[in-house]
Amino acid sequence: MKMRMKITKRKKKIIKDGSTPHITNETVAEHREEVISKGRRFKYPHQYLKHKLIFNALILTFVAVSLLSVFIWFQLYIAQNSSSLLYRITKVVPVPVASVDNSTVTYGDYLMRYRSQEYWLKNNGQLGLNEKDKTEQLSYFKRKVLDDLEKDIFAERLAKEQGITVTDNEVDDLIRSSMNTSNGQISKAVFDAASKETLGYSPDEYRHLIHQTLVRFKVTYVIDSDAKLLSDKVSQLLNTKNIRKNNNPLSKIAASFSKDGVQYGESGLVPDSNRDGGLAKTAKKLKDGEISAVIQATNISGLYFVQRVSADGNRVNYRFLHVPVNEFKKKFSELKNSGKIKEYIQIRDISKDK
Repeated sequence: MKMRMKITKRKKKIIKDGSTPHITNETVAEHREEVISKGRRFKYPHQYLKHKLIFNALILTFVAVSLLSVFIWFQLYIAQNSSSLLYRITKVVPVPVASVDNSTVTYGDYLMRYRSQEYWLKNNGQLGLNEKDKTEQLSYFKRKVLDDLEKDIFAERLAKEQGITVTDNEVDDLIRSSMNTSNGQISKAVFDAASKETLGYSPDEYRHLIHQTLVRFKVTYVIDSDAKLLSDKVSQLLNTKNIRKNNNPLSKIAASFSKDGVQYGESGLVPDSNRDGGLAKTAKKLKDGEISAVIQATNISGLYFVQRVSADGNRVNYRFLHVPVNEFKKKFSELKNSGKIKEYIQIRDISKDK
């Protein structure tokens, strides 16, 4: 009896101390949930650690991407780095270098052209001997490249408005014509290798450049109705007998239209491959004294009439009458003066320093 009382007292003491909870029918569900909850932590020991690792990884990734973006931004827009790495990045990510009436001028296109100029200068030993001369030369080409690219982007917009297109066949034809030399036509592989060695262009980059050039070429001549009207008047005069009797009809007609900007000139004896927009090549196909129909200069300098004077082997002497094309230049100047061309890099205009 005494032993039973001692055990009862001991149990009461344990319950009173809280070491062993008293479970009843009313509290069994609560205690079961508590035990299961604690058991889950042992069953999934890495659950909470995994979430923390993912969260930390996301933070680190965000910080790394932010720092890389700031580094690339500084190299492009402040340092104006033209390295191969940054060129490859701008080919994948079309970041802007300028905008023309809300049309983007991509940094990739800019670097493609500028790197070509830089490549040519370095390989031909044309860079200045001191840092000041080098900086001025490169600044000149940066300005020229960006100006030309802005005009090409503007021409693309005008081409869409006018329904003007350039096909792959037209690009191929122009490239094939460039493969013709005085010694015959070179192969595509040789041409591509020469283009890479001379200008640093890959075949795809060269095609892209030719496409943009053809778009501006077409737009410049299509939209200039005044130049077309003026060239038609010159053609009509050239077909009159009185003008044909004149020893130098081009000079006489140019004097009649001088107020319209028409100019007369003589080439002297130059190679038939002369870089004059195709004038020497046209003159070579004529007979002495013969005058060509109106031609569109491939360098987009204007409309021309060419009269062959003489030829000597691969050289030719010709006269020419030049009808200027001004409409595209006028529209581009108006756009620039209206503040609709925005540039995101600072380039010093060397021409204004002189």
